[in-house]
Amino acid sequence: MRGHVADIMIKFQKTLTGLIALLTLSGCDAIDVNDAEIDNFDSSFDRIPTHILTQMEARAEAQRLSFETSPKAAQGMNFIGHEELTWDRDVVTVAFEGGNPNIYKLIEQTAHQWTQNGGSLSLSFKDGTGRYNRWNKTDQTKSADIRISFRSDAYDGGYWSVIGKLADGIDADLPTMNYASFDTALQPYIDSPEGWLESYERATILHEFGHALGLAHEHFHPDCQSDMKTNRLVRYFMSTGWTRHQSRFNIDADYYLKTMQDAGEVVSGPLESETIDRDSVMLYRTYRSNLYKSGEQTPCKPRNALGYATFLSAGDRAYYNSQYGN
Repeated sequence: MRGHVADIMIKFQKTLTGLIALLTLSGCDAIDVNDAEIDNFDSSFDRIPTHILTQMEARAEAQRLSFETSPKAAQGMNFIGHEELTWDRDVVTVAFEGGNPNIYKLIEQTAHQWTQNGGSLSLSFKDGTGRYNRWNKTDQTKSADIRISFRSDAYDGGYWSVIGKLADGIDADLPTMNYASFDTALQPYIDSPEGWLESYERATILHEFGHALGLAHEHFHPDCQSDMKTNRLVRYFMSTGWTRHQSRFNIDADYYLKTMQDAGEVVSGPLESETIDRDSVMLYRTYRSNLYKSGEQTPCKPRNALGYATFLSAGDRAYYNSQYGN
């Protein structure tokens, strides 16, 4: 999940016809996938709503993004990221819709795992009086750069984030990041913090803030893409309610890049290191080995026995510092 490049992604306003043409050209093969073939798949994870993707694509088009290989990628750093999606300001504001201050505090503390690495970027969760920033679906002007919601409906639900400064192109009355039901799911960790550091919820927050800072998915690395049975994974995700566009966008690096290219002027792929970072919070959790060509030897699986990373890897921190360091 990293570098997604990092969660990641785009409001073509090139016309509905153009979008439909893209989806048609990029259709996946009709391969049946049994539910038992995937372990622990959470269909809420990274399912960016179609209307949010549309606005992301329009922002990418407006910015005329350029994805160029950086010399930093050759220095042994393990990351995947887009330089042109990193924020171009020192303070990025964050606001909440719903929830309560105790929930906000957990999210804030987790998000600061990124910025505590140093550099020029600061995430601002509070106003001048020390109160957490809030936003509302009736807002006419943007109350914050990153707007978090806890929606569980079919329209906006799931766990997802707009990628980096593409959030600037999302309407003021819409979220740019969502944690479905975390306003209640995080409550047990407030009452009893045991298990929080290794929890799936905390890992999800780290992952989505990685996207919000400009990282894409680590499984977009060529070593993983060449080993994944992509069509089988996409077919399965579609069976859980994802659209073809959502499925391809999150799994298939070529489709992701083509979407970004069609939204602007991209010339090549994202920044990436020589080897995949199996410790990255941007790497998707474990699937069954039969969904990889090399089976149990696949380079795509997270190293952590839990099946997902619980702390930022050295590669995660290296990418952050390469973009936001002084």
